[in-house]
Amino acid sequence: MKISKYSLGKIKFDKKTIEFQVALWRKYVESREKNQIGLFSDFSHTNDPLEKKIVFLDGNTSSKWQKITRMIQDEMIDQNSPIMPFSHMPQDETIITHINEANDIILKLNDYSSMAVNSLIKNIIILKCSDFIAASSSNFLGIVVMAPKTNWHVLDYVENIIHEASHIDLFICQLLDPLVISKKLIVSPYRSLLRPAIGVFHAAFVLSRIVSVMNQLIALQIYPHKAEQQLIDNIKKLVIAVNALEKGIKLTKLGHSIFDNIKETLSNVQSTKVKGAA
Repeated sequence: MKISKYSLGKIKFDKKTIEFQVALWRKYVESREKNQIGLFSDFSHTNDPLEKKIVFLDGNTSSKWQKITRMIQDEMIDQNSPIMPFSHMPQDETIITHINEANDIILKLNDYSSMAVNSLIKNIIILKCSDFIAASSSNFLGIVVMAPKTNWHVLDYVENIIHEASHIDLFICQLLDPLVISKKLIVSPYRSLLRPAIGVFHAAFVLSRIVSVMNQLIALQIYPHKAEQQLIDNIKKLVIAVNALEKGIKLTKLGHSIFDNIKETLSNVQSTKVKGAA
């Protein structure tokens, strides 16, 4: 399976690229045996539906995932954005139903989004926290920690699943290439504080995926009004990220290639919206 690393970072998921990334990830795991928190990456359930990858944080599971939850809380403190303590979440059939419906919606997209989500996400840890939404990290690659809110629509689940799968996608790209050379702090679409350029680059990448997905859902007439609201909100955030990255941020060659894909996606979606409004 030979592809150029410059094939990575496409906004629309691609079968060969996903297969290459999973193979690269396997080699990375084999070279390290365990990830930074001492957990093995399990590839045996890659094709399982998301429902089987859900873990509710409770008295029986919290000790296994404690290092991850502590790492997230410490990282937020380091970023001057402390969050409330995580608490247990008893098994909730409504959340399971929403994730299953979100997975069914992702299956209907006109690309390999479902393959990517199921290949890149190994576990979804569900917990409670009022001021936290979701996170993934290169330190626990493949694991998504999520705090769903009671008012979430199924498309909020779709957005956050695509969001975190896209972060994992980019973390795997970073095994080959740093993408961003600049270390400066710049404006972020998600935070009130300035963030490192690589964090804003990640934000731009996942936002471009989300606007692409919402645009497809509108075309497919899947919750079109809700998708339109999320499309508009995420386009605004993507514009902030792109503008910040265009102000003298140095990228690698692969970083430039991915950034070109991001800007092309933004331009295409904005053009589609203008035509739709005409």
